[in-house]
Amino acid sequence: MKILSFLLLCACSFFLMILKSCTCANDCPVGWQPHAFSPVFYGHQDYESASGDPASPPGKCRVFYPSLDGSPSGAPPLEGCCKYPLIILIHGDCQGDANHYKKWFLLPAQLARSGYVVLIPSVPSISSIPSPTHPAIAAMETFRTWVLNDWEFHDLVTPNTGVIGHSFGAPIGASFSKANSNVKAFASLSGQYEGVNDYLTMNKPVLFMRGHPTSDIAEALVGFNWAGTPQPKHRAEFNDGHHWEYMLAPQVQCSNSFGRGSCSKATQLTTELTTMFFTRYLSRTNSVNTRVPLSLIPPDITLTIEQQFYAGGNYLNAFDSPVSGCSASLAWETPDGNGSTTAP
Repeated sequence: MKILSFLLLCACSFFLMILKSCTCANDCPVGWQPHAFSPVFYGHQDYESASGDPASPPGKCRVFYPSLDGSPSGAPPLEGCCKYPLIILIHGDCQGDANHYKKWFLLPAQLARSGYVVLIPSVPSISSIPSPTHPAIAAMETFRTWVLNDWEFHDLVTPNTGVIGHSFGAPIGASFSKANSNVKAFASLSGQYEGVNDYLTMNKPVLFMRGHPTSDIAEALVGFNWAGTPQPKHRAEFNDGHHWEYMLAPQVQCSNSFGRGSCSKATQLTTELTTMFFTRYLSRTNSVNTRVPLSLIPPDITLTIEQQFYAGGNYLNAFDSPVSGCSASLAWETPDGNGSTTAP
């Protein structure tokens, strides 16, 4: 009888823990939950490790989050709504820019508007070729633990996590994603996989993006194994895409940036595809949002007048009209269907 009571107590505790992570508060200041299809504003704050302060992060980082404030820097987060999944963005090696992690803007801002907390750490030893023992892999787990337990707004974050890796950051992200069961989806942006192919065995939804092999120099040197990657998997290749076009041109200050292509909407297109990928696969409840098409091209959405205020102009519409030099070849293989298309 005591054993049965103990087991029931454990089961109840587990159920309450899950319920707590999924429960939404009833006093959300807006009449909807922040989501890609019902956006809000965003805010961000910078943090550094402080000697003697156990609540400080393990290193320098920037955190983006949903907000209703119109001034992003230091804006208060939107509290009282559902908890937000976490996305960790692992940057690449931007030579000559020690603060490259701060230069990622459009993508984390859009994800924050869509109901995610986005952590961008300054990645240690990012200039070294990734390996299974790269120090950044363990560092990502330490950063994630800090957000969930010691960040000043950690009560807003649910453990479900997504990972984005760019260039050298992609294999680091793949290794970290494979090792952590709380990571539910992984996006690779022009990843350089030199013997670190953990995306092949992580068995989680993956998105591969790259420029054209003749113009995305790093991707042309080190490709990826699309055929060997388990489903669900998505791919986007840009006809004239270059290595740094996931960021707006003014933010890229690398001494070796590999140039930029002719598509004026490259950053917006990649941002929208990445947002739709996580909107489909990363939630508090582990459910798949089938409202997002398998192509990951944003569907038509209807916003209320108040939501239009937060969305502003040109929201999730980069694919709506063709622009000279802009074209993406999209492909997907999932349990819900396979296909390919070229857009816009």
